Amino acid sequence: MRTLVFILLATVLLSCTRNVSEENVDEQKIRFRSNIQKLKSGNLSRVDGFNEGDKVILYIAERENAEEVEAPAPGDYCEMTYTNDGSLVFKEGGEHNYPDMPIDVYGYYWAGQHAEPTILSQMAVHVEMDQSGGMDGSDFLYVRAVKGFVKSIGPITLEFEHLFSKIVLNITTETPSTIDLERLGNVKLHNVVTAGTLDLGTGELVSGDVKDEVVMPNAANSVAIVLPQEIEAGKKLFSFQVGDIEEPFEVNVSPNSFENGKEYTYDVKVNKYPGMGPVDMQFSLSVKEWETGNVNDVVIEKGEVVEVMLREVAEGVSISKADLYLFVGDVKRELKNIVVVDNKMKFVFPRLVEGGSLQLEKAIFYTDNEESFEYYFEDKVLLGNNYDQIALPAPKVGDAWAGGTVFLVGKVTGYDETSNEFETNIVGINAYRGRIVANKSMGEIAWCAAYNATGISTVIGAINTDDGMLNMVALKDYIATKDEVIDLYPAFNECAGLGEGWYYPAINEIKYIVEHRERLNVNIEKEKGNLIENIMYGSSTEVKDNRGTEHYCTGNNKLKELKVEVRAVRAY
Repeated sequence: MRTLVFILLATVLLSCTRNVSEENVDEQKIRFRSNIQKLKSGNLSRVDGFNEGDKVILYIAERENAEEVEAPAPGDYCEMTYTNDGSLVFKEGGEHNYPDMPIDVYGYYWAGQHAEPTILSQMAVHVEMDQSGGMDGSDFLYVRAVKGFVKSIGPITLEFEHLFSKIVLNITTETPSTIDLERLGNVKLHNVVTAGTLDLGTGELVSGDVKDEVVMPNAANSVAIVLPQEIEAGKKLFSFQVGDIEEPFEVNVSPNSFENGKEYTYDVKVNKYPGMGPVDMQFSLSVKEWETGNVNDVVIEKGEVVEVMLREVAEGVSISKADLYLFVGDVKRELKNIVVVDNKMKFVFPRLVEGGSLQLEKAIFYTDNEESFEYYFEDKVLLGNNYDQIALPAPKVGDAWAGGTVFLVGKVTGYDETSNEFETNIVGINAYRGRIVANKSMGEIAWCAAYNATGISTVIGAINTDDGMLNMVALKDYIATKDEVIDLYPAFNECAGLGEGWYYPAINEIKYIVEHRERLNVNIEKEKGNLIENIMYGSSTEVKDNRGTEHYCTGNNKLKELKVEVRAVRAY
């Protein structure tokens, strides 16, 4: 039987009644992670996969005896729901810890409304009586993973299989002038059991005795879901009406059985040849495994604690905590508040697949005195094998960093007008501070391009010569008081549009960048950016002394409405 399987990858962790203390959980946690966004491309039985609010239920039974399978009990109930951000989250949060015995996992997904069962050996199941809008409320996926999973055997794989059967009615005609399939109506599935009971422990489904009818979509290719059951010979299975033909068409079938996970397609050909008497109707049956779209692995990952060593930490920096930002392919993972002791980090390694690695994109490190700094990585892969090391050398001028190129290292303490050099402090955490310039030019843009912007003829307060971010703050404060928008100041707006922290540099920043362009252009060329040239660049710094219509540039002053080359900057 084809099975539907999905990857549980989220950063949300499951809660349970059988918890153990943190002192005892080293490599004893089984953590359930989920990010089932991939189900959008590999649907369950529907076109769009999961919808917000859909539920997946797990029953996790810890064995009393390692050799004996433990059936689930109502107290083992855990509920997950699908959220609009593409994740499965566990209703209670927290963790499940099973340090002593193997566990058996059972569960199901049911598209539609259902109640938590109180007696798991007599769990009520049903299909919707009205499936005319599709089969969203009928499909039931079941899992029984009774293998005695323990912490030492690696990730748990759950295979969800269809508990119900899929029925397809495919109506065709060779006489469309008399059989108008665009005018189908009252398409129904008859004499089928629509309710029954499930023993969740054994996976056995018992159909009920009451047979009923299911309303199907009024379409030439119509689908319904039913419980597995025996079909009696000679009974009416389908009926439908066409256009103005008053008598409904009925399809009587030979004996058959509907098995779970199977798709039964009835091809019905209806013809009415003009002048040739009654309607001719033929049908045939084909059976195949229920197609579920793309097959994805369902992995419930064990909580494997790994250790990662930090090297080359700057002198005087004592790191106490870290946030890690990792990825593999298009999947991103964030690990927050990792405790750091003696430059060692211990955390549960969030693998996507067993033995898989993750790429480290950036980290935020927090020090004992509650300061923090960002650190960026290129091509840094973590294997999660307790031998990973992360080097933290302080970046140098000319290094690739945070989407740009480092032009200044350290915390700025001043600017020497004689040497045209920034004065910086690079002691302790300040070794990890500095500024970068964007690898690409913004092009020629005006400081202020609109004559209806009040800042075009007055000094708005953007007068700092060393820090363009302070000029950005001054502009935002100004436009707030004037009820204006930043779009009226395009150079500022374009720089800020690069993302958080980017700004139009002050005059000394852009002068410094041009002066050191040869060191910076090595990396900019490597990154296929626009080389910094010995040309006039604009700055955010206004000219004072009643000359509010001008701003400083490298080599001259310019009127605010004139376009000049712009390069964006950000601090790290």
